[in-house]
Amino acid sequence: MAGVSIPGLNYGPIEDAAATAEVSGIEIMSFSCEPFMVPAPHVFGKCRLITEFEKISFVGEGTYGSVYKVRDKKNDKIVALKKLKLPKEHLSLPMNFIREINILKQLHHDNITNLLGVAVGRVFDR
Repeated sequence: MAGVSIPGLNYGPIEDAAATAEVSGIEIMSFSCEPFMVPAPHVFGKCRLITEFEKISFVGEGTYGSVYKVRDKKNDKIVALKKLKLPKEHLSLPMNFIREINILKQLHHDNITNLLGVAVGRVFDR
């Protein structure tokens, strides 16, 4: 595609294009990006807070995390909660965690637990 020119397309700086007769009457304005503050109830999206669960007992440990038996304080149900082990060097969720969540969302089988949701938080000691 190199060397192909498009008629009427100016490849120079935008200030030069605004000075030409072809674009007279068009106002060029810059967009200032003001920081957008996300409202507190929407910070975690559809995720719940880890503080909404009460730890009952430790169930087991796998490659990617530990599983706990917990009580959901919101509706008083007993559920399993998997606490993922995040490597210190990762700033975001590793791809294998995202894959596991997506698979569990789509999977519905009698011998496999259903994914009810995702909980977020830093401390899960209580």
